[in-house]
Amino acid sequence: MKQLAKTLHKKFSHLIQQVIGITIFRNPNPNETNVAEGEEIVEDQTAKLEKQITFQTSSNKDQQKLLLNKQYPAKPRQFKKASLFPDQTSIAALSLVLHGVAEVLSQKMNLSWKTETSSTFSYEKEIESGKGKIFYYVTDNPETSQPETLAEEAALVVIDQFDPRACAIHLIYCALVASLDKPWSGNFIIDDRQLLEYTGLVKRRDLCKHEKLSILYHLLRQPAQVLACIAWPKQGKVGAFTVADLKIWDVSIIRDFETDKAGNSKLVGLKVIGQAGVWTKYFLNKSKYHYHTGIITKKTVQKLFSIGKQNAGAARILVWLTFQIQPEFQDCVMGKTLMEIAYSADKVSTAEQDRQLRRQMADDFETDLKVVRSRMASRT
Repeated sequence: MKQLAKTLHKKFSHLIQQVIGITIFRNPNPNETNVAEGEEIVEDQTAKLEKQITFQTSSNKDQQKLLLNKQYPAKPRQFKKASLFPDQTSIAALSLVLHGVAEVLSQKMNLSWKTETSSTFSYEKEIESGKGKIFYYVTDNPETSQPETLAEEAALVVIDQFDPRACAIHLIYCALVASLDKPWSGNFIIDDRQLLEYTGLVKRRDLCKHEKLSILYHLLRQPAQVLACIAWPKQGKVGAFTVADLKIWDVSIIRDFETDKAGNSKLVGLKVIGQAGVWTKYFLNKSKYHYHTGIITKKTVQKLFSIGKQNAGAARILVWLTFQIQPEFQDCVMGKTLMEIAYSADKVSTAEQDRQLRRQMADDFETDLKVVRSRMASRT
C-alpha cells in the first residue's frame, strides 16, 4: 500500500471540489499539512492519519450572489417542469439540529444510543462542550400530531430500517423549508415528477413507475421519523432556549392508485405536503444569531441517493461534507475523523490494535472515496 495516504488525499481533494464546489489550498508549510506517506499509515503508524489537511472554501460568483440576494417569497414558488431548486444550487437549512437528523438516518446504530430513565431510546448530541444538548429519538407513527418516542426494542427495529438514501430526501426538505417566508407556519409541496428527477430514479430503466414510487414512499417518511428535543445554550446576546416540540418534519404523503387489467392496484403518483417544526422559529428566523443555512446542489442530492444503498461509508462521508463544509469557511479535516464517520469510532479504535483490520479499513476507505469521486465526475 505504497503512498496510500497521498493517494487518498488527492482523491479527497477532487471529491470536495466536485461535490461542494470549493477550492482546496495547501499550506506552504509542509510540517503543518503534509500527510505522512508510506506503508506505515496502514501498519504501525495509524495515528498519522490524524495529520491535518487544511483547506479553505471559496464560493463562486453565483453562490455569493445567491447568499447575498436571496429573497423569501410570501407565496409558495411555482415550479417549472421538474425543478425543485431555483437553479442548480439552493440555500438550505443546514443547522446542527438537522445535521443530527442526517446522522441518525445514515449512521444508525454506529451512534452512541442509550436508554433514558423513562425507558426511551435516545442519541445525545452535545453543544458547546455540554452547555447545551440535542436529544434524538425515533418514532413509528410520524403522521400523528404528537408522535410517540420509542423504547429500545421498538426503536431498534425502526433504526435498522433507515436507509442512507433518506438523507437525500432530508436535504430536499432542508432546501425547501429555507425558501419559505415563515417556515414555522408555511408548507412546501413536492410532486412525484420532481422527486423522480432529483433522486435520479427517472433514469432507472429497470424499474417501473410503481416500483420507483414505492421506493420513494418509504424514504419520504424516514426523515419525519427522527424526533428531537433541543436545549440550546446562551450564545452572545441571545439567551438559552428549549424546543420541546419533538417534530423536525411533519410530512403528509398523498398517493394515487390505478387498477390494471389484472385487478392489481398500482401506485401511479404521489404528492408530499411538508411542514417544519417549531425549531424553525429559532434557526430560520433571519436572525444573524440563529440563521443556520448553507448551500446544496442538485448534483449532491442525486449522487447521495445513488450511492446510499450500496456504499454506506461513502454516503456518510458525503453527508458529513454537505453539513460541515460551507462557502467562505475554513476548517481542518483529519483522516481518522473521516474514517470514524464512515465506519464508526469503535471500529476505527479496534483497527488501531489489529494490523489486518487496519489494512482492510484503509482499502475500504480508498474504495469509498473512489465511489464518491466517480459519481461526482459524471454529469447530471
